[in-house]
Amino acid sequence: GWAHYRLGPEEETKKAIALFEQAIALDPEYGGAHAALAAASWRIVQSTWESTTEGGYQRAFDRMQEALAKAMRQPNALAHAVSAEVFSKQGRYEEAFTEIGRAMALAPNDSDIHLRKARILNATGRAAEAEESLRWAMRLDPLYPPDHLRELAISFFHQQRYVEAIDTLERLLPLQPLQDDYITLIASLGHLGRKSGVPEAIKTFDKMSLAAGYNAINVQMFGGWWWYGDIFNYDPAYRDRLMEGLRKAGIPEGAGTDIPFEKYRRLLRKSGGYFDVTGATTIDHGQAR
Repeated sequence: GWAHYRLGPEEETKKAIALFEQAIALDPEYGGAHAALAAASWRIVQSTWESTTEGGYQRAFDRMQEALAKAMRQPNALAHAVSAEVFSKQGRYEEAFTEIGRAMALAPNDSDIHLRKARILNATGRAAEAEESLRWAMRLDPLYPPDHLRELAISFFHQQRYVEAIDTLERLLPLQPLQDDYITLIASLGHLGRKSGVPEAIKTFDKMSLAAGYNAINVQMFGGWWWYGDIFNYDPAYRDRLMEGLRKAGIPEGAGTDIPFEKYRRLLRKSGGYFDVTGATTIDHGQAR
């Protein structure tokens, strides 16, 4: 299962999940299998695959939570690392750093742990440290999966090293493109004032996004809300830089420009992975029908 997981794409991740579930059936008390299942399910939650994956986003999120809860009975490094990423996406960064620290203490030479630490560092405005963590990850595993290049490109972008970000993305895209890689590419080209390559990247992004049931590219949606899973709790300066790069590349604003982002933040809360309006009445699917 882990061999399939390391390859990265949706179909390989589905194969990994099936094998992790077999491992759990053979040994229900094996925490490593539960942690691996949580990691694979979390990847689906953070991807744009949930609309094409059987059961969708909610099934992947519920499976991740259940597997992680079982893994944390006797946690290994991976269980702590996945827990750290979940905390990070919820904006609970102090808990995220505590959990990734526990993972590092258990497996200091695990390349995957360094990668996950870099994601949290990038989200909290510490891109130079994220780059350092990724350099270590690549030294520890010279056959590193493409995710390492993706996070390295993000760290370059946040450090305003746009040429290096583009060079890294050009190495990544032939290997394993995600639609949000084109957001990073377009924003980098925008900051550099380059027009060449932007129309092609927009066309590719829109084709991937619309096929998955999402919107065509716009600044508000893909710069302020959704970038590699969720950018709602991201470092504000880094988020603003991403949006500004898209604007400079000529990307349309989209809806929401009449309300400042911080006002949205005060109105919204995350509940079970979804955004809810604070104080709004909620009803279940049966009531809605």
